[in-house]
Amino acid sequence: MKLIYETNKWWMITTIVLYLTFWGGILFQILLGLIQLTSFFIYITNWSKIKVSLKKPLIIYGIITSLLLAFLFSGINESIFIVWGASGIVAFYFLFLSYQQDKFIHYEL
Repeated sequence: MKLIYETNKWWMITTIVLYLTFWGGILFQILLGLIQLTSFFIYITNWSKIKVSLKKPLIIYGIITSLLLAFLFSGINESIFIVWGASGIVAFYFLFLSYQQDKFIHYEL
């Protein structure tokens, strides 16, 4: 769990830099989303080690992500653009949550 923040941070930086090429950014945003979902499931499987004040925000992240995925696969033509924009915001939110958890882990040691 200690590497989740660092992994997310570097994938986020890489995605932002690759948006200079546009298509590279879009492709890496998809990969960033998969990495963040994997990280979220790691947090869920280690729920007892999560800082108490981060549990509710992580649940909110899970709900928002589930709604975005459901909207993406709903068949609405414009859903891809809405999900694309909203997922960038949600990615920063998850980066912040992983930063807070990382601080908590290092503070405990």
